[in-house]
Amino acid sequence: MSPAIECLLDAQSNHPNSCFFLFFAARIARVARNLPLSTQSMTFASESSRGEWAEVAMKQMSDYEIGFNLALQLDFQGAASYFDQLSREKYWSPAFSKYFVGACHEMMGQRTEAILSFAEVPELAKEESRKTYIDTYVLKKVAFFQKSGYQDMDFSLPGLEILLVLNAFEYMEKESLEKCLEMVQHTLEVIYEREKLEYNIRLRELVPMTNPPDYYDQRAVLLLTKASILNSLGRFEETIAHLNWVLDHKDCVKEETWVVPFTYWESGVTSWGLGNFRKSRKLWQMAMTCTKYDFEYRMAVRLSLALSKCDEIGITHIDDKEIKGASTNGRKRMPILNTF
Repeated sequence: MSPAIECLLDAQSNHPNSCFFLFFAARIARVARNLPLSTQSMTFASESSRGEWAEVAMKQMSDYEIGFNLALQLDFQGAASYFDQLSREKYWSPAFSKYFVGACHEMMGQRTEAILSFAEVPELAKEESRKTYIDTYVLKKVAFFQKSGYQDMDFSLPGLEILLVLNAFEYMEKESLEKCLEMVQHTLEVIYEREKLEYNIRLRELVPMTNPPDYYDQRAVLLLTKASILNSLGRFEETIAHLNWVLDHKDCVKEETWVVPFTYWESGVTSWGLGNFRKSRKLWQMAMTCTKYDFEYRMAVRLSLALSKCDEIGITHIDDKEIKGASTNGRKRMPILNTF
């Protein structure tokens, strides 16, 4: 990051009031986990563009980033206010902005307000002549919540899920990450209690009317979220059991198909943190074989950068046979991954 800072400082010395350089200074401050400075720089960027040709665009971009920063600080009330305004202004994806508003309300325990916001998402998405990847994602999420009549919302943390898919936990301060861990653990315990209740019914009643508990999707997202938070805290060994659970049950995850490639990514991050670079490369190459899931393009860019880093340090491409295992000539199925 140092070369980027040096380049930015040189540019700002020549153009101290440039809204563009202030905007990028804010992004760099976020990467450095200095969220207050990032928000301050975003505000200055917006103010410095007043009266200029880029005023409206810079104001909306800055509002989006400030709202995002507030969510990273777990100020969901403030984040909801910014994204509600962006939705009304039809910035980028109004459907996503409104979904984020609903997610913020849910994180604050305001279930009614969350449902009302989610209910507006499909109509806002219809207004777009061409849906973006983010529109597709929020439409799927709302349909998933509606399937149970929003009765299963207690098993999800939609605000943290957005931060997960956008790879944002790395920007959060330690105290906020610890709070996120507590929220995830509480939600996992809620799922466990519901499962226990539903299994107890099946112990007492023959052929009950209710279906067996099926919360694989919700648990997988929560465990992946927990692993990502732990990786951001540098507690790599603690992620192993959670990531293994997701991959061991990947065939049970029906709705959240993005979870599997994201788990391979996070597993690679864990291995990298533990110093096993070759294993990281294997896992990231496995992630590259996944297709047709939400945020595929974003993940492909992330994976390409990670694999380029592997190339730079001499961890070269690993042959497909080594990843998938030796051929069995049809006699017996073998593990997808060799034992490392």
